[in-house]
Amino acid sequence: MNFHELMNKRRSVRGFTERRLTDDEITKLLEAATAAPNACNYQSWHFYVVRGREKINGFVPKIYRGEWFRSAAVVFVVCTDAGQLEARFGGRGADLFAIQDTACAIDHLMLMAAEMGLGSCFVGAFDEDECRRYLNIPDSRRPVALVPVGEPAADTPKRPRKPINEVVTFAGEEE
Repeated sequence: MNFHELMNKRRSVRGFTERRLTDDEITKLLEAATAAPNACNYQSWHFYVVRGREKINGFVPKIYRGEWFRSAAVVFVVCTDAGQLEARFGGRGADLFAIQDTACAIDHLMLMAAEMGLGSCFVGAFDEDECRRYLNIPDSRRPVALVPVGEPAADTPKRPRKPINEVVTFAGEEE
């Protein structure tokens, strides 16, 4: 499958089968995430891999309210450890570059999941403090997103996108 096909295959999946992921599948997803571009190659991310029905069920409803979340085979809690970026770039490094790094890693992880025939969803609406407590995440790391992954329980239709002319502004002269 080429990249164009892959990017059109990826969907935000909110329901998974009972199939568990193998350690090799999880490693492949993490390898994709850690291959992502990042500021100054500081690799300011850290991934918590949450497995097991009991541990995943513990997210609902205190950390995330959606019942569908319980069906995930694994949940990646993607954190930033922005210390180096903040030391070099100040607030912009901590508040922007570090978040951009995690977003790139999440995108790589989700595209790899799609290539592997798995579904995933980028979840940003969660209780960061409860997540930190639940997984004993140190203060130096900030949970940025939850990424549940698993075998999709159903086909998810492609959602419409705005036309290019509504989301793009060209600046400068055409050469």
